[in-house]
Amino acid sequence: MKKTGQISRRKTVNGKPAIKVRSRSVKKAPVTAKTAILEKTAINDMTPVVEPKPVTFSLQTGEAHRVFIAGSFNNWCATQHEMIGTAGIFKITLPLTPGRHEYKFIVDDVWTVDPKNSETAVNQFGGLNSVIDM
Repeated sequence: MKKTGQISRRKTVNGKPAIKVRSRSVKKAPVTAKTAILEKTAINDMTPVVEPKPVTFSLQTGEAHRVFIAGSFNNWCATQHEMIGTAGIFKITLPLTPGRHEYKFIVDDVWTVDPKNSETAVNQFGGLNSVIDM
């Protein structure tokens, strides 16, 4: 329980005005997911909390054995997100925050851009990365 003060005044003590603080108990509202987010936003730095949104990536490969996706959203980790394949079509749904994300598919250890996405950016090695803007 949180305490709040209530001020009452007496006439004088030793010729000076006296202030006495009486405390009372106040019930604090229960913490919910919504209030936790609001408190985090208000307390930390007043920046809004950005919720990720699910994005599905798919790649039709023919006869690939293993397909992964790597990008700016997972620090370019080539083995973190393995895609699930059925009949040569590999898919994965990832939670991405709004903004610009670069990515590539890794098909049987070969890095490749998304053939269905014409938006690309030159990477630091002089090659191309696929780009998604959310």
